[in-house]
Amino acid sequence: MVRNLMMIVGLSLAVAAFGCSDDEGSNGGSGGSAGSGGTAGSGGTGGGGGTTPVDACLGATDLTKVCEPDFGDEVSRCATAALGQGAATSTCLQEDPPALSPDCADCFGNVTQCVFDNCVEASLQGPCAPPNLPDSVDCLACRDGSGCDAAQVVCAGDLASACP
Repeated sequence: MVRNLMMIVGLSLAVAAFGCSDDEGSNGGSGGSAGSGGTAGSGGTGGGGGTTPVDACLGATDLTKVCEPDFGDEVSRCATAALGQGAATSTCLQEDPPALSPDCADCFGNVTQCVFDNCVEASLQGPCAPPNLPDSVDCLACRDGSGCDAAQVVCAGDLASACP
């Protein structure tokens, strides 16, 4: 059950990895928890004083990595291994591969935590929890309504436009 949950969260994040949200005007919402040495997302849990990076993945080194066709698989792998926890997802994404910068990796950790906190729920009954699919209407609506995808676009940058 936990493995299925993490696969759903990971797949959700793989979709979010490229800023694939149709709603450009969404509010910021929850950004997730601060990891050790990381920064908390806007409105995230435990964010006490952290700052949210802006366009953190648009630097040449990170952009090359996040635009790779299999990058979504890396996000999914890390989110699954981290059991949906943002700080651990960020740490995993800083390792090789894909060896993202700390700020860029934190953006993906923040969205992992946001989806887990807002759309999976502790009871595993949320709209992104199994057996729901990550691209289901209810899951996408939850991610949008919680501000997870919009916060990701602000933090990482508009990867849908930046990647060839």
